Amino acid sequence: MIFVMLAAIALLNQVFIFSGIAQAITKAIVVLGLGQLGFLLMIDAFLIIATFFIEPFALMFIVMPLLIPVCNAMGVSLVLVGVLFCMCALVGMITPPMAIMLYLTARITKVPPWER
Repeated sequence: MIFVMLAAIALLNQVFIFSGIAQAITKAIVVLGLGQLGFLLMIDAFLIIATFFIEPFALMFIVMPLLIPVCNAMGVSLVLVGVLFCMCALVGMITPPMAIMLYLTARITKVPPWER
């Protein structure tokens, strides 16, 4: 099952590259003139909202091929974007509606998730 998912993601990435979607996204974001901090805040908001609904591992394989050209064009460190992605994934996994880590932690500690 994992290999099927990875093959589908690889195919999707090739479609992004050959159709020019990655270049169009790069141009659109650079034209906005947000600067590095505005771009990072935009990525932050997008990733937190996206990890509410999509597994972070799958999201990384779908979104990173689109973000890497934009990061290179904006002059943002890819290490910084990777750390930002990990932090956003953690926040997204403990926040409802999915809240995977919240329910896992509640199960391990034997404390209901709705208790304070």
